[in-house]
Amino acid sequence: MKHLAAILLLSAPLFATVETFTTAGASTWTAPAGVTSVQVECWGGGGAGGERTTTGAAGGGGGGAYAARMTMAVTPGNVYSYTVGAAGITNGGGNGGATTFTGDASVQCVAAGGTSVATNVATGGAGGTTAASTGDVSHVFAGGVGVTGTSGSFGGGGGGSGGSAATGNTGSNQTGATAVTGGGPGGNGSTTQTTAGAAPTSGPGGGGGGAIRTSSGNRAGGSGFTGQIKLTYTASADFPRGLTDGALSETASFSLAMVRSATDGSLSESVTAMAGSGSTDFPRGIATNGTVSELPARAVSMSRSSSDGALSEALTILVPRSHAVSGQSRGFLGTR
Repeated sequence: MKHLAAILLLSAPLFATVETFTTAGASTWTAPAGVTSVQVECWGGGGAGGERTTTGAAGGGGGGAYAARMTMAVTPGNVYSYTVGAAGITNGGGNGGATTFTGDASVQCVAAGGTSVATNVATGGAGGTTAASTGDVSHVFAGGVGVTGTSGSFGGGGGGSGGSAATGNTGSNQTGATAVTGGGPGGNGSTTQTTAGAAPTSGPGGGGGGAIRTSSGNRAGGSGFTGQIKLTYTASADFPRGLTDGALSETASFSLAMVRSATDGSLSESVTAMAGSGSTDFPRGIATNGTVSELPARAVSMSRSSSDGALSEALTILVPRSHAVSGQSRGFLGTR
């Protein structure tokens, strides 16, 4: 048989990475090596509940919209701009902000913010609309509407943000909306003269609760919740793969490595445990003066060979298990 030898450049998929941005304002993101597309999910900031400076009740703020681009093209090493929508602030502080992310060819994902309720207005705020949002068809959902307040009884509950498969919920009386899947809840409205409307207990993008006033003084509404961006992507490592006339065999293995060290030099240790071999026990030193740091990582090993000897190659990729930076969080999905 005539010997055939060729080299193809293939990509080995690694683990999906998720980065979440929750700090309001404009910033940038740099596409990592090997990343050519990213799934982008955006939630707009929630609107604030209304303040009362006269007797009566105020409405709850509207929830931010949800929008997603399931596949947005990016270029490794390029820098991309994004904005996380700010929370709406009561007493004229503004509506919830729109959340945006821009990829290659100026393609955008935009989630509109919810409407804040003006001072002494009983009607609940509108949720972020689909008309003001931009994403893939069937992946854009409006935020929930804030509840209208009832004088002498309660300030309206805030609307929930849109979720990954549904429009955000509307609350019930003074109770803020419950969260839909992938969305955030609304804040509770006040029911007494002595309490203000509440901000949502968690995010992203819910509206704040409205206030009630039965006698003197001013009563503040609850602020909305900040919007959010979530990026999900998979990096690929390129390596040569040979084609031969021999039978081709491939093996793959995973390993988990742990390295610990202390700043005062009193501790230095490492361990590598192969997956599938059960637990690995090892002594852990205690640093009496230095700060102990730990770096867990996962290694992916791949080897190939052919029966005619024309191919022999190996690849090992070290993947950090986790990484955190200010205002962001990053994790890894997948199984060993």
